[in-house]
Amino acid sequence: MKVSWFPDYINGLHKPLISQEQFFKAYAILHGKKPTVTTKSRNNPDFPLRNFVRCPKCDQKLTAGWSTGRKGVKYPYYHCRTKGCSLNIRKEDFERKFLDYLTCFQPNEEVMNLFEEIVLDVWKTKQAEMIKTENRIERELKDLKERKNRIDDLVIDGVFDEGTYREKSDALRDEMLLKQVELDDSKIHFVDFEECLKYCKYVLSNLGSFWENADIDLRQRFQSLIFPEKLYYESKTFRTTKIPYIIKKLQDKSPEKLHLASPRGFEPLSPA
Repeated sequence: MKVSWFPDYINGLHKPLISQEQFFKAYAILHGKKPTVTTKSRNNPDFPLRNFVRCPKCDQKLTAGWSTGRKGVKYPYYHCRTKGCSLNIRKEDFERKFLDYLTCFQPNEEVMNLFEEIVLDVWKTKQAEMIKTENRIERELKDLKERKNRIDDLVIDGVFDEGTYREKSDALRDEMLLKQVELDDSKIHFVDFEECLKYCKYVLSNLGSFWENADIDLRQRFQSLIFPEKLYYESKTFRTTKIPYIIKKLQDKSPEKLHLASPRGFEPLSPA
């Protein structure tokens, strides 16, 4: 715990509500030492592709809404927001076509095995670097703690007055705080790597079903990752100005080994 009038931290007697690691991170954010995460924009979960897919004629992002029929029944539609544009398609058909298009970029088992091989090879190299970094941070943190102890001894011996002690102690404490956060982050990344790789393989192997079963926020972040540039709906199908980033990277690594579920290119084509 932190007491305002005391220059150091005190171990509380009660059971902590959060871990020391969580406290350090929260304290760093509150004191402007680490950037805060911006809140995610909200959207209507009924229309995950709204403001994402573009009209091929006017290049405007499609909007969506509910249209009321003659008998008062409401039907969901995606449509162009430009006045006079005829692009209008039912939500069910539009999202089914998007799923079909997304699935066309789904790598097969051979590609995923290559993906794992590449990532593990890189990881073995990075792993040694991470261990060195962790050891370096631990040494630096130990040095800061020793400097802090020496300052405590000097104030006890009367070498420092209260003002000088607070100035030097606060500066060291801030350095220790940031160094502790840096150390905690490096350990978290190290422990979670294999689980992250497993998760990535699952997502890449199930692009369509992953998008279909995700909530609105995850859907929109996911589709922006797969299609980082403009995505158009034209002639009852989709096309993009840039091949999905992850698949492109796999192709760059070893094109001769990569056989996608659909032929190469920005638009899925029928097998020859």
